[in-house]
Amino acid sequence: MELQGLGLQQHKYTFSTAFNTPTYLLIVSLILATSVDIFGQNEDAAGLYNGYVVSNNNDTLLGAVELGSAALRTVRIIFTDYETRQPIELEPFQIKSYYANGKTYDSKVYDIDAKLDYGYAVFMERIEGGNVNLYKFWNNNRKRFEVILTSEGTKMTLVNRIRFRKQMTAYFKNNPELSAKIVRNVYNFEDLPAMVREHNQWKVTQ
Repeated sequence: MELQGLGLQQHKYTFSTAFNTPTYLLIVSLILATSVDIFGQNEDAAGLYNGYVVSNNNDTLLGAVELGSAALRTVRIIFTDYETRQPIELEPFQIKSYYANGKTYDSKVYDIDAKLDYGYAVFMERIEGGNVNLYKFWNNNRKRFEVILTSEGTKMTLVNRIRFRKQMTAYFKNNPELSAKIVRNVYNFEDLPAMVREHNQWKVTQ
């Protein structure tokens, strides 16, 4: 599959020849070498990174991903395929997801804002995936990071730090052991990734 065949907008900038076409296994090992915590300090690490995009046809295309600021990467990236070396601008839902700088971003519809009767397409950073997905998202309207939970068949949930215990006890009510831990303060806001992992592991056994 060639992304340029989708009629996507090309972006003109000089692409460094330092990105020589590597073997598939070598480049994947380099790409996956970095991991970042949900509340890490690298949210604004703008730059050019080895990475990949996953097309809407589930093709994985290796290349260079140019990340802008947290605000920009929510709405678009610049991707240069290693084979074609043609930089193109990609927006949410032109691809399923992209990976760069140790992070995966999925195309999602943000539909939490009660003032709007519609949602809008964005890229969200996926922290944990499974039955419940945990995302971190820069809200350009509110100028802040938000933590969001999604699960099939349920409405997107904005995690409220102040009402965390009550909100999460209700959200995970079908998982009695996890809910009990939340009530007993075994888990708090900073433990969200561990909570979601525990729930997803539990769900696989049901």
